[in-house]
Amino acid sequence: NESNYISISEAPDLRLLVISPLPIFVVFALLRNIRHLGFVSIGADLSLLVGCAFTLIYIVIGFELSSSWEMFNWSTFPIFFGMVTSSYEGIGTIIPIESSMEGNRHNFTKFLHGAVLILTCVLTIFGILGYLQNGENTEQMLNKHISASDGLGMAINIFLCVGVILTFPLQIYPVIELTE
Repeated sequence: NESNYISISEAPDLRLLVISPLPIFVVFALLRNIRHLGFVSIGADLSLLVGCAFTLIYIVIGFELSSSWEMFNWSTFPIFFGMVTSSYEGIGTIIPIESSMEGNRHNFTKFLHGAVLILTCVLTIFGILGYLQNGENTEQMLNKHISASDGLGMAINIFLCVGVILTFPLQIYPVIELTE
């Protein structure tokens, strides 16, 4: 009988986890110059890079070709298309970034094309390797396939969370600028 079991979790309360980055968000929202977000953005990029590198290492080291994949599945194409388009969700930051590039504005197009090319390659590699390894059981986030109780899995989740928290200031900057 399942009603005789009591579930005890050692995880912090979900409400606490949700509001814990709020002070960080408020402090970064007070910054009025996008150039001051450079170091925060570098920290976010490094954190995401380490998290993605660990994930890729985990995939490559334990790689086994799944038997449950198919070349094309048109029934899930709308989900695939939505995932691909949402991967480029930072597009709203392009105009503020370009306007902050006072001395390098003439190089902006090169930087933008390079960044989109690198992002496309990284997402393609993760998508192909993740699908070939997990087949039909592929989660939308590949780190869900890595056990959080494993040290590597915990490190991946921490790096990705820190990276997401530190990318927020750059994402919210255009919104605050428009609101003012």
